[in-house]
Amino acid sequence: MNVIQQATQSEELVVNKSKFVGYALSAQSRREFLAHIHKIHNANPGCNHIAFAYQIKTKSGVDSYFNDAGEPSGTAGKPLLNILEMKHFANSGLAVVRFYGGINLGTCGLARAYSKAGMMALAKAKVTPFIDLYYYNLLIYNGSPYILIIYIETVQNSLVLLLYYHLIDHIIIHCLNHLIYNFH
Repeated sequence: MNVIQQATQSEELVVNKSKFVGYALSAQSRREFLAHIHKIHNANPGCNHIAFAYQIKTKSGVDSYFNDAGEPSGTAGKPLLNILEMKHFANSGLAVVRFYGGINLGTCGLARAYSKAGMMALAKAKVTPFIDLYYYNLLIYNGSPYILIIYIETVQNSLVLLLYYHLIDHIIIHCLNHLIYNFH
């Protein structure tokens, strides 16, 4: 799987007077992705449609979603989701803004235009392998008054390893070592 590391915007694509601008986005949750869509909407006053799709990795699988934004069913968001699925993206999404130019493109023309704008945004994006890690806590007790706690998590596709000594008699946690190993 892959992940988009940094949000990007494509060049403007003009098809029969309609303007399309694609965005490649990274998000850890549906809420974060929709916040990006809200910012895109605010940055593009007067746009007629903002179609989008995302795939977010969750503990129970992959949350995939698309929105055609008022375009005919399956002509805008679905082609963007197809790109994400075909290219194996997680915690990533695509959005395309359309400024209607007065000429109907038909369902095939719409699907081609949205796909092309999405691919243009993806081509400009920094893409890295998605690393699927989980949170682990490990307690090591050797009979001394201290317990060694090892906590491992991911932050923005980086492995974070925290080592703590915990004094059993008191609630004092002393951070001994904080190691960040970045996979980029």
